[in-house]
Amino acid sequence: MIVNQILQSAVLRAKTLGEELDEWLTLTASNGVLEKNHSQMDLVHKSFESALERLKEGCQLLLANESTGGISNEKFIEVAAIDAKVRQAYELWGSYRTWFAQRSVVRFREYLMATDGIAHDCYHAVVERLVALSIDPKGYDLRSYPITAFDGRGDGPYTIPRGNRLRSTHVDALPVPMIAVPWNMQTMAWNCLAIHHEVGHDLDKDLRNPSSEIAEHLRKILQTRNTVEMRVQAWQRWRKEIVADYFGVLLGGPAYLGFMAAYLARHPYEVLDIREDAVHPVSYLRILLVAKFVESVWGGSSTEVNAYVGSIQDDWKKIYPSVKQFIVDFQDDFRFVVDALESLPLNCLTDDQSKRHALAELCPAEPKMFERQSDAGNALLGDVSYDIELRSPRLIPGAAQLAFERDPENMSLNASTLKAIIDRLPPGQLGDEDDQQQQRIIDRFVNNFFSDFEDPGI
Repeated sequence: MIVNQILQSAVLRAKTLGEELDEWLTLTASNGVLEKNHSQMDLVHKSFESALERLKEGCQLLLANESTGGISNEKFIEVAAIDAKVRQAYELWGSYRTWFAQRSVVRFREYLMATDGIAHDCYHAVVERLVALSIDPKGYDLRSYPITAFDGRGDGPYTIPRGNRLRSTHVDALPVPMIAVPWNMQTMAWNCLAIHHEVGHDLDKDLRNPSSEIAEHLRKILQTRNTVEMRVQAWQRWRKEIVADYFGVLLGGPAYLGFMAAYLARHPYEVLDIREDAVHPVSYLRILLVAKFVESVWGGSSTEVNAYVGSIQDDWKKIYPSVKQFIVDFQDDFRFVVDALESLPLNCLTDDQSKRHALAELCPAEPKMFERQSDAGNALLGDVSYDIELRSPRLIPGAAQLAFERDPENMSLNASTLKAIIDRLPPGQLGDEDDQQQQRIIDRFVNNFFSDFEDPGI
């Protein structure tokens, strides 16, 4: 009797969850506040649908055993496992539900529409560039851009890439990546430049970890130069953050440097401290390295960029004048880091002619970007003599950052920036076609969801 109740309850709860997912899919398919999130909900729906179907099939098999001869002690372990999996499904969907539902709160709606649009634009720009390089995007997991949402855990943004484990669950293979935005950023749209960095992490994962190839190349170069092993190991740990910062510069523009400098300016203990297990570069070095990224991408053709970078570097060094020599010595390695990002042919970026491409080729520098973002910033501040010529949503936060640096007391900048981003979003749904690329992600989710089951038939 007890076993029957557990299994029937599992069937009923799986059915109820499926019905709720159907309702959410219908909701995102309509022309409402969730319209831009339809492709994300579609992938989530199909992933859970496949998992729930497998759960219900397992329940029916065990119910058949119960009706014919009862359940042995060994089989009861499978009953308990199915019950646990139903609860895990609810737990995982509960996180997605919360993220989607935040858009129903009027106060949050515009900001999340803007951050979703930026994430989509960053992904779309890379996918378009892969096609231009004759690299098939369907060879990667570049399916459904990350969903953004407010989250109170921690004082900074973070992402959970596709295929990774949600912190509160025991389920790997998250089908749609998630980018968490701190609640305190909702009135500062220029801080949307953090999205570019977090998208960089998601792209690194979906593109099969170019950060690992770059780190291995850097290790060999530094060891050949007899670099201190502590520095060699540090660059290995920092590889993912370095690539994410580089994507931040490529996708967001030169003002990413100004945003990061203001964001990372903390107590000297935090900025100058180096820990052996830290995955983030020492903040002091990080700003100087991002400055090198900006110089390498745009500095060669723009005196304004060089002046901007120089002013931030000068300010940074004035704030932190006392730096230990072993930290300063890391700067000797900067040129090798920049060179690897700019020119190292990567196996994970091989085109249909077997030619390998460098990470920098995924987002070539647009000319006069600093000048164009600066003019757009003036327009965001209300200067009618300037126009916002930038058409990509991902480039607007950089313009807003330059505007904020120019006039930090302007009370209308947040609203004008959000409006400019939203006005540049594509009309209708930001959808994807149903294809083998999507099915691969679904299958991986289901296989990981049931990876701890002893009976492969369930």
